[in-house]
Amino acid sequence: DPAVANLEGVYIANGTISTGESDTKFTGEGTFVGWSGVNLQRDFEDTRNNTEPVEVFRYRPDFKLNLPGFLRRPTIEWQEVAP
Repeated sequence: DPAVANLEGVYIANGTISTGESDTKFTGEGTFVGWSGVNLQRDFEDTRNNTEPVEVFRYRPDFKLNLPGFLRRPTIEWQEVAP
């Protein structure tokens, strides 16, 4: 949503994560994964584009360290079978 300016957490999307078209700065802290990509759509629409980022992402390792245990385990199980 273009009205969102700050977002914190772990976000994983099967599709594309989009920041929304807006002229306000977006700050995302955590992990952002879009399996089809991340679409950066924001634009200050003035000369600040030359000197200041309109979208900022900060990696937050503390989010990973504080995940509940069931989210840390892989959900995929595999087994080798004879040909």
